[in-house]
Amino acid sequence: MLNSEHEPLINGFADPNFEEIRAEFTKNFLTRGEIGAACAVYHKQKKVVDPWGGLPRHKKDPALERGYLSVSHQQQKGLLELQ
Repeated sequence: MLNSEHEPLINGFADPNFEEIRAEFTKNFLTRGEIGAACAVYHKQKKVVDPWGGLPRHKKDPALERGYLSVSHQQQKGLLELQ
């Protein structure tokens, strides 16, 4: 988890075999302009990656927590199946 005024607050987990996915999730905030996101990755019906995070708009804003509800403006994105 990163937590300064200008760094994202990232929570969640990644199975050690899938840590690269979590690293790319974090990279979205640090180098690609992401301001808030969550994702889940399942492999063989087991959740292996589940990070969430965001950049607080103000110092007093609470950190995102598991189960945080948000409005989604883009309902469908492409899926990639890794084999």
